[in-house]
Amino acid sequence: MKRILKSSRRSLLQGMGSALAVAGASSLISTRAARAQVPVDRKFLFVIAATGGGSIIDSFLPIVDSESPNGATIVAFPNQLVAQPNGSNLRCVHSPFPIELGGFNIVGHLLPFLQRHGSDVAVMTQECTSVNHLIAQKRSLTGAGINGGRTLLEAAAMAHGNGLLMPAVNMCESGYLEPGDDVSVPDSARAVAVADALLFAFATDGVRGLQNLPQRSLIDRARRIRNRVDDDSVFGITFRDAPLRRSFIDARTRLAPTMEANDLITKLTMVANVPGSIPLDDFDLSSSPDGEKVRAAFPSLTSDPFEAQGALAFLLARHGVSCAVALSPSFNPLLDDGLKNTPLAFDFSHTNHTLTQYAMWSRVLRCADGLITLLKGQDVDDDDPAQGKMWNRSLVYIATDFGRDKTRPANSFEFGSGHHLNNGNILISPLLNGNRVYGGVDVNTALTFGFDPVTGIAAPGSLMREGEVYSAVAHALGIDFDGRVDMPCMVKNA
Repeated sequence: MKRILKSSRRSLLQGMGSALAVAGASSLISTRAARAQVPVDRKFLFVIAATGGGSIIDSFLPIVDSESPNGATIVAFPNQLVAQPNGSNLRCVHSPFPIELGGFNIVGHLLPFLQRHGSDVAVMTQECTSVNHLIAQKRSLTGAGINGGRTLLEAAAMAHGNGLLMPAVNMCESGYLEPGDDVSVPDSARAVAVADALLFAFATDGVRGLQNLPQRSLIDRARRIRNRVDDDSVFGITFRDAPLRRSFIDARTRLAPTMEANDLITKLTMVANVPGSIPLDDFDLSSSPDGEKVRAAFPSLTSDPFEAQGALAFLLARHGVSCAVALSPSFNPLLDDGLKNTPLAFDFSHTNHTLTQYAMWSRVLRCADGLITLLKGQDVDDDDPAQGKMWNRSLVYIATDFGRDKTRPANSFEFGSGHHLNNGNILISPLLNGNRVYGGVDVNTALTFGFDPVTGIAAPGSLMREGEVYSAVAHALGIDFDGRVDMPCMVKNA
């Protein structure tokens, strides 16, 4: 609890300046109540980035070394390190005992994830078009430009975000945070960048949390005077029609009051009141009504920014704020009762491939597990349980930068790997025909290959690209566009 303190709003809110700036500067057009009636066709997209290059053959498409004549020199695993849940068509890398990395024990989470959610897991092979982190990350969200350069977040916001305060929110970094290239996308569908998920709630109200507040009527009057002074200032006159200034003024005068009126500062506050440490009560603040279950799903959210992102992703969707949210682990190392995040995330594979992949896939899937568990337990609409659970309308896309090298020194598990175009992705959703691999892997080379989009039959010699992955997500979410590659084999009721 070192990140939130003690005796004043200033200390309570320390570190949230970037979130405040982004919330104030973004152009968002809706002023409808955040919990308005949920459209029956609204879908939810959650992108979780495997930052640095998560390898599919080190997660849900492993090769057992005895299956290949080259098993000793390609990235493959002994039979005892590959597990398959009963009744599942999928298998994963799994160690029955903790593995040491950097002096800390890593407990895997791939097998528990498959056991809980495997029926909704679709493994889709793919070969991307760049091994540059920034370029590959952006292409994983734009499908290498298949939809006019729109990101999946922007496309989902345009299809399902009508009436939402912030249809798309992006908590990632590097190329995953880049906007799309389609200039026709309205500002309202551009993703709002959130720098600190834990503290973002406090950016949604300009005055709550201040002690000894004046009357609300005086605050409103001061804001009106401020607006007039801004307009009449030299800066305001000089840049009166500048798009960025108009965007800022629009957000300040229309979005901010709506966020305050909908009490987002409460709905999105994931921390609990802790006297002397997080004294919410002292500032007339309170935890979200969903706070207890969010903290149960993400028990380290106060010390782990990635867990806080998972919690905020759920709260944004649950309270009718967003329909498309992206989150990612950082490139920075994190030590918190053990090694939580390796240096450079998945890209620490340059130094220690096998253990980095195992540690980081476990980290990503723990976050996905917490988010999916919350979605499975939450009604879409509190007033209409017949609409079903949020998970029934959701899709989680684990977006990777690229793959890793496919070879290793003979029988070695301690080696470094470079970047490789060939890989695959993980999609999790009840909207998909899950519990299946779409495509396959050549056990002689560890290279993945594609499949027929209509029948789903594996097609050695073919490759799926970023555009096919983008199309699969869009097809499942009902997002149509010219050039979409339909995937009836993957999408239920297609």
